[in-house]
Amino acid sequence: MRLVLSFTTLLLVAVIVYQWKYEEYDFSGTRWHCSETQMGFTSKAYGNYDKIEELTTIYFPTNGSALYYQSGTLTHKNGDIEPFELVVTSKNKIVANRIEQTFTSVDWSEKPLNSPLFIRDKNSAVGYESELNYYIDGKKLYFFSKSGSEEDNYACHKV
Repeated sequence: MRLVLSFTTLLLVAVIVYQWKYEEYDFSGTRWHCSETQMGFTSKAYGNYDKIEELTTIYFPTNGSALYYQSGTLTHKNGDIEPFELVVTSKNKIVANRIEQTFTSVDWSEKPLNSPLFIRDKNSAVGYESELNYYIDGKKLYFFSKSGSEEDNYACHKV
């Protein structure tokens, strides 16, 4: 009897720990704001920019899809400022604390006229597959890569 009770208790603890550690978050119907400013570019392609400021609103109609509304400004080293606005869509698969995405479309509302490389880079997202871990703390959402790469770290807040 003790053996059965011990096994049942151990099984119950294992199920609780598994649910706590690997429970999937239901993103359906949620919106998140993420903002980012990039500066100090080292690549030749982005050497003409002083900074890029971007505000992204991520809307998850379902766990299986997301819409990224991105707007911002490109500040050129010569002082010119160009606004941009676009929508990126993705198909998602959420597994435990990881989101796997395949980006399916990029639609521009406002293109920066003097930034063809920036436009090309955004358009190249179509077909790109991304895998990021996420962590949710209340109304804060953190995305990060397995490798810990800084360029894949994002902090967002729920709206």
